[in-house]
Amino acid sequence: MQSCPNCSKVFDGNYCTNCGQKYLITPYSFRNVLLWLTDVFDFNRGFFITLYHLVVKPSYVVSTYLRGNTKVYVSPFKYFLLVLTILILVGSLSSGSLGLEPSEEYQTYFAFFLFVIFFWLVNLLFFRNYGFNPVESLLTVIYESTEFILLIPLCLIISRIFFETGLVTEKAKNLLLVFTYGTLILVYHLWFTINIFKGNNFIVFLKALLTFFLAFTLLGFIAAQLGQ
Repeated sequence: MQSCPNCSKVFDGNYCTNCGQKYLITPYSFRNVLLWLTDVFDFNRGFFITLYHLVVKPSYVVSTYLRGNTKVYVSPFKYFLLVLTILILVGSLSSGSLGLEPSEEYQTYFAFFLFVIFFWLVNLLFFRNYGFNPVESLLTVIYESTEFILLIPLCLIISRIFFETGLVTEKAKNLLLVFTYGTLILVYHLWFTINIFKGNNFIVFLKALLTFFLAFTLLGFIAAQLGQ
């Protein structure tokens, strides 16, 4: 039997019943570190299923988490920070995950944080009578915004393929990137919003369009100010 390294009590399960210390396999090895990383990033239980279900059935993910079932899906805050961290790490190992200079890229991430806040406020304004309190609305917006982030690498790959095959010029590649990303996040936003907010689909559709364009108008304004 393994004893707790903190209080010497014998472990009963994965945690010490006396002090709460988590059971860790020692001595450390590459396998142990891999298991630890898997646990930290929730790859062993919820990350990929959260990503997939937010695409195919976002209302189920949101309703499941908001009613207190936190075992199936990664929490919104953890999901957001995890995806953003992965994007930054990938960018640091290459020439920048967004194709920008490092200083410009971090400004973009900062602008995205501000966008999430404004996106939340706009959603509160247009969807205040749909049964979500302010905190629940924030969690919903974070889930959706994280999917926006995940679309960035896909759009970069698409524009890169078109450029490398000679179908577009360098300038056209950037325009293609903006167009592809804008189109995908608009389509996803409409799909996400109509799934989440039950009611007259046409009214929800119009409100979704308004929230989208208002939020991204502010994002463009913020990005312009940061670029000065």
